[in-house]
Amino acid sequence: MLAGPYGATLAELFRMFENLSCVSPTQLVGFTSSIVWAQIDYATKLTVLHEFNSSITAFREKRDLEPINDPLPGEPESPYRQLKAILFPPNGAPTGA
Repeated sequence: MLAGPYGATLAELFRMFENLSCVSPTQLVGFTSSIVWAQIDYATKLTVLHEFNSSITAFREKRDLEPINDPLPGEPESPYRQLKAILFPPNGAPTGA
């Protein structure tokens, strides 16, 4: 996956996942939004989502927080749910910049 045409971009995204304590949610969502996901295959998108889920869960558990904390209705979306909507838009709209 990292050897493919989007290897450098995905490597940077995975680096952000590994260093969540140094990356703001806005930076992560902004960088993710800048990627043209419509050109990336479904399996790769699933891998990206899985890696982010693993990273955010580990980040939260390390801080003695609940591993998953979805927002209540009316609250802002979590970074995980924002990233998921970017990769897999609910209405099937094209993804990416």
